[in-house]
Amino acid sequence: MLELQLNTIKMSINKNLLSKGLKQATVLLALLIATPIIITIAFKALQKSSSEDQLSAYLLLGLASLLTVTTMVLAFKTIRTLLDALFNSKSN
Repeated sequence: MLELQLNTIKMSINKNLLSKGLKQATVLLALLIATPIIITIAFKALQKSSSEDQLSAYLLLGLASLLTVTTMVLAFKTIRTLLDALFNSKSN
């Protein structure tokens, strides 16, 4: 009886999905490091730039904002992929 219960509890891990999630996690880690650095550079460029150089600073700030949104979306996708791989709940 106990052996039957242990067999039903045993979970399988989707290795393809897990490798995809780990690849996404490495990209996410790079974005988590790069995005705050780019935001800081953009704000310092805005602070030190003259009126004619502000366009490039605003473009850099726009890029940093876009990277921030991309990082958040990728974080949620990565967490979902890893959870689907671990709990094998991906429905096709």
